[in-house]
Amino acid sequence: MIPYDELCKQTIARIEAAFTATLLLGPGNPASERCWQDLSDEELEEAYSSYWHIGNEDLPFYLPALMRRALRQQDPEAGDFDVDSILDQLSYGPGFLHNGQSSIFTAAEEETIAVFLFIISRHGRDQDRETAEAALQIGWWKYLPELAFTD
Repeated sequence: MIPYDELCKQTIARIEAAFTATLLLGPGNPASERCWQDLSDEELEEAYSSYWHIGNEDLPFYLPALMRRALRQQDPEAGDFDVDSILDQLSYGPGFLHNGQSSIFTAAEEETIAVFLFIISRHGRDQDRETAEAALQIGWWKYLPELAFTD
């Protein structure tokens, strides 16, 4: 079994690889593009505090940074940065994040979200585990790579 800190490192690398093309256009300034990797801690705090108000067009920009930050906590009992708001929105299942027939996420991003949920369902705080497990059961499980079933 892979130790939790190694799972976090591997999943962070997966997040960074899957979400590399995600950019956000600055409000009112179409020439302004930013990578999610460049978000400051203050911007992440603000995004997290208003997570439910982030629209589908901006979710692929903020979600990878928030997932990465949650995993960097390595000790699921440490810190004051929870994942409950992230998990709550994902717990509606992948169908909730579709515009018509297509997802707002690529296949690689959906797989990465599923892996993140899987790790939280096994190693998160009690309530986070339950919410992540519910999200997987609602439909994210179908995006899990085979390796997730070996633990």
